[in-house]
Amino acid sequence: MYSYYKFIWRYFTTKDKIFFACTAVLSIGANGISVILPVMQKTMIDKITIHEQSFIGVIVLCIVSILGIAAILSNAIIINSLLYRIERNLQLRLLSSAMTGQNKIIKSKGPGAYMVSVFGDSEQMAMLIDNNVFDLLMQMIASVTILVVSLRWSPLFVCVIIPAYIGLILNEIISSKLFRSNFEKGREAVYEINPRVLEMIENRDTLLGYASVDHFMMSLNKQFDGRDLYFKRAGKIERVSEGIIGAIKTATMVAFFILSLYYIGNNKMEVSSFVALTTCFSYVFSPITTLKKCVTGSQKYKTLRDKLDASLLDDKKTGIPRNSDFDINHCSCKYNEVDYSLKNLTMTFNGITGIVGLSGEGKTSIIKMMLGEIAPEEGKCLMGGVKTEDIPKPLIRSVIRYLKQDEEIFDEDLKYNIVLNKKGISKIEYDEILNKIYLELRSLRECRDDNEAMKKKHATECVVELFGVYELGENRKKKITEYMQMIKNMDADQLLFLAGLYASKEYYVESKYIEIIHDLNLTKLEGRHLGQRGNKISGGEKNKIILARFLIMENQQFFIIDEPFTNVDTISETTCMNVLKKYLKGSQGIIISHKLNIIKELSNKICVLSEGMIVMEGEHEYLLDHSSLYKSLYESFLKKAELLD
Repeated sequence: MYSYYKFIWRYFTTKDKIFFACTAVLSIGANGISVILPVMQKTMIDKITIHEQSFIGVIVLCIVSILGIAAILSNAIIINSLLYRIERNLQLRLLSSAMTGQNKIIKSKGPGAYMVSVFGDSEQMAMLIDNNVFDLLMQMIASVTILVVSLRWSPLFVCVIIPAYIGLILNEIISSKLFRSNFEKGREAVYEINPRVLEMIENRDTLLGYASVDHFMMSLNKQFDGRDLYFKRAGKIERVSEGIIGAIKTATMVAFFILSLYYIGNNKMEVSSFVALTTCFSYVFSPITTLKKCVTGSQKYKTLRDKLDASLLDDKKTGIPRNSDFDINHCSCKYNEVDYSLKNLTMTFNGITGIVGLSGEGKTSIIKMMLGEIAPEEGKCLMGGVKTEDIPKPLIRSVIRYLKQDEEIFDEDLKYNIVLNKKGISKIEYDEILNKIYLELRSLRECRDDNEAMKKKHATECVVELFGVYELGENRKKKITEYMQMIKNMDADQLLFLAGLYASKEYYVESKYIEIIHDLNLTKLEGRHLGQRGNKISGGEKNKIILARFLIMENQQFFIIDEPFTNVDTISETTCMNVLKKYLKGSQGIIISHKLNIIKELSNKICVLSEGMIVMEGEHEYLLDHSSLYKSLYESFLKKAELLD
């Protein structure tokens, strides 16, 4: 269990560590008393047999017993408190991992499988704290002490206990191997099943309309059977093993009792020794029970840690860009060992750049590369002079305003969905707060130590938000301190850049919000809950809300717009386009769309992408005359538009 304690130590606060140390002290006390009580019992019985009773001895025995009970109860309460602390901290760390990095489970098996880790594996891992290794150590010491003391009273006790121990240890070795094998297979089945269940629930309308739901239910039922089979086996192995322990204990006690009668009858054992040694039975087998829990817990830990390892990796990215200027220079990316999604791509940005091309030509790869999700095998994709793959995910997503195809709507009201819990203030107040954040960041270089720096509220929160330091415990303070040391070396422009990013995530300008929802005709939705994933509003309304969320940010850095207005009618599309023109004036970014009227209206420059390369760039009229691919795409778009009309 050493590796387990080393693992959870990272998620303890200083207070937690003190309480954890208390469990060791309480274990020493409780197990020490377990040795003292039999000795006290024998002494009192011996005195009674010679008609020498001691009232004080009875009181001391009661006090010692009460202290033992208090130590056991206190230990249980502390362990229970630590259990929930560990579970919550692990959940926060897992959620942080999902937000800040490339998560292997989410990527390969989806969010449904990851939820198993967040709420299932974290609970299982936290429950292992109950397998108190201090108790095991103290119980072993207490048991050895009892065995040594018992030799002075009678050798019979040791002769009976040692064979029992050998049988119990063999039972534990065999059962633990069988348990882990089945437990691992059961957890793996859970990872496979949960995403399928979530998928079925989310796609229930499609299944009801187009498929045999019963077939899906039967298929899931078979998977449930496979999952349950492994857990039933693991449970059966654990219970049979516990039954064997109980059987060996009972058989040992019966053998001791029968043999003791013989010894007492032949004056080889005192009655007081028999009573005291009978009491010792409840203690001497405790290490085996605790050892079984610790071994089983260790097996579970190895299985759970294998699952959690990929999710709990710290994000090692520390690149901090100077600004949002992009430089894509001769970049090539592969999507397998042979084929390229991008080839020798070079792009410069001045104003709004439109990107067009057939599906599968590399547009998605450009977005992923700019967001730092993939790294080019050749060339460099830089933002503010730093490779995008080296920039922490929370920071790069704070810099780039990303309007994507998939609408993300929360089951809250309109305002929540647009401002996402930001605080509304006036433009004057916003500028004042921005300056205050900037000055706090600048003052970090004057701090005498890390504790003084941590007291600067805005600066600390800025680091937490932009670099994704969401976990609790000592690791949080360590990471914040590391980033603050980096900030101390920045110049005024870079500090103002970071201050602007943080301010736009914490605050919004109320007058701008009112203006945007009026421009997009969203005022009728005010005060209404929009439903899970926006199931209470239309697709066009979803698009408008996402657009409003995109525009409300005061941070006017680089933006990416990917296939906007996919579910809006012609009139609403015109409205949205006019709103974009209004608010994107003077901004830099890219727009990717198959709707070439949007590209034409909003872009200063259009790049034509073919087989991962830019084959032509220029304004709309120039491309119509000089690019056959662009002309073909535009004519195809016009025909589709006519059919829709």
